[in-house]
Amino acid sequence: MRCLATLFASVVLVADMTRVRPSLDASTRETKPTEASSGYQSFPERLANMSDDTVLSIPSSPKHQPAPMRFKRTVEAVTTRGYTFSFLPSLEGEWSGERRQVFGGDSTVQMSSSTKIHFNHASEHWEVRSSVADDHYAAKVSEREFAPIGHGACSVHGAAFEESRGGLFATMSSYCSMGTLAAYELWSITSKGSCDMLTRQVSIYSDDGSLESIFVTTEHRCEE
Repeated sequence: MRCLATLFASVVLVADMTRVRPSLDASTRETKPTEASSGYQSFPERLANMSDDTVLSIPSSPKHQPAPMRFKRTVEAVTTRGYTFSFLPSLEGEWSGERRQVFGGDSTVQMSSSTKIHFNHASEHWEVRSSVADDHYAAKVSEREFAPIGHGACSVHGAAFEESRGGLFATMSSYCSMGTLAAYELWSITSKGSCDMLTRQVSIYSDDGSLESIFVTTEHRCEE
């Protein structure tokens, strides 16, 4: 009897497995995508099915942007002591204008100023003579020598003068014995019509490095 019961259970298990397998096969066929049902076509097939009138969508190229304008500028340079300069030679001559204190004092006070920049061929250095006069005609005159020490660089009584690479402006800085900045000058030249304008901004610092005053000198070139 025990053998018959075991045989009957095996027959029932085989019958159940037989009913489950067709259902699994059916569900697998339903969930597995096929190329025919999904409508998938490879690129060669789609290309072959295209008609001659089919327009391909090709990304357009970016719009043509106008080229930026270029400005032509001729830079003249001279060489002395084996070093090349372009900014200082362009300043040679006489200049006249005004000087104003814009920080650390009364900005309403204007002083007349004049500058003469000359190249000494015997000593091979530039000489800059500046004169500033107030309303009472009390003039203060200073003379400085710009001795070349490198390309576009000069030594000026302990200060360092250096031209920009493009020859558009120059800076001059001096330091106190403690190593802090004592004075900083920015020289630039601009053209307004047929007139050249020289602007020099001088910033003076105290011993602790704080800014004390700023002077701005604006001069035009005197015609020879």
